[in-house]
Amino acid sequence: SLRGRIMRIVVPVILITFLLIGVALALYLQAQTHTQQVNAQHSALNNASLLLDTMVENIAADVRGLAESRSAREFARDTQIVVSNAAIVETQGRLLRDMSSMLEQNIGTYLSSRYITYTGSIWSQSSNIDGTVPVTDGSVRLNVLNNDDLLQQTLNVPVGTVLGGEISFAESSAGETLPFFRFMSPVAAENDVTNLAGAVEVEVAVTPIVEIMQYLAANSSDAQGRRFILTDTQNRVLLDTASTQLDLFAIGQGQPVLLSDVSPQLGEMAAENSSLLSA
Repeated sequence: SLRGRIMRIVVPVILITFLLIGVALALYLQAQTHTQQVNAQHSALNNASLLLDTMVENIAADVRGLAESRSAREFARDTQIVVSNAAIVETQGRLLRDMSSMLEQNIGTYLSSRYITYTGSIWSQSSNIDGTVPVTDGSVRLNVLNNDDLLQQTLNVPVGTVLGGEISFAESSAGETLPFFRFMSPVAAENDVTNLAGAVEVEVAVTPIVEIMQYLAANSSDAQGRRFILTDTQNRVLLDTASTQLDLFAIGQGQPVLLSDVSPQLGEMAAENSSLLSA
């Protein structure tokens, strides 16, 4: 019949049309899923980067604030001129109190703070490595940092600049190894902004920063199967969520885990970016 002939022609066409629509929809959903995964990864990386930037900015603000404080600048002035012993004890006392106050407000993160003269002598220090009560030291340790690269760099930058150093390690009274970064800012003598008399330094623990990265990695929306790797400027691994231990401690043992060790492709990309930045 005519109806039967029409159905034999139309039904296959309808089936093929629906099949094509189904395939197109499946490809669209797959593409959407992939895009969502990529967007989620970018979002997580942006959040981690933003958090790190905020933490570093807050640290820099504290270091800069101490370096530009009246107590630091007056003490810097008094270390360069002939003043009475009582006068320098007074200005040093104010600086030590400011240092200790900063440590008390950041227990577990800020390990110590010190004033360093332009010759590399440590003259005033407050430490709280054990995370209890800051311990101050007003003595002079002559020229202990006279060949320190970070100090020399700091004395050659404008007032208000904060520089960060490489990772170092301290030991608590309980024998615990504490990795930290050094942050330093130049100090101009009071009433003479052109005279860089020295610098203030703050030691900041690495562990709290790493712990926040671990938390972000574990609590992201698609944490399963995701891997976070945090490195320093030398591409030494500080944190790898695929590792069972904190790789940053390997740095203190002289056997750092390099980015190229855990991911040759990422290591190559980092090396290329480093070459472009230094070119």
